[in-house]
Amino acid sequence: MLRFGQHARVLAAISFATEMILMSGVNMFAMAVVMKVVLGWNITFSILVSACAVTLYVALGGLRSAIFNEVLQFVLIWAARCWCLSSA
Repeated sequence: MLRFGQHARVLAAISFATEMILMSGVNMFAMAVVMKVVLGWNITFSILVSACAVTLYVALGGLRSAIFNEVLQFVLIWAARCWCLSSA
């Protein structure tokens, strides 16, 4: 017997998928801002280059690494958040 019902599992899956999409967008934007500052490129061009680079990396077999990286970033972000809240 499962701990949570079907509706709770669907809501959790949708919430997680939405969070991952939004977090990926923030990560891509951050990467584009770094390219803009370091390389002096236009932000729109930097976003397109970062999107193409990530897509190419995942398509070439980096999906496992990309998933691991997302999980690692999630853990580090939450650890930093908890640390900041506890020290405030």
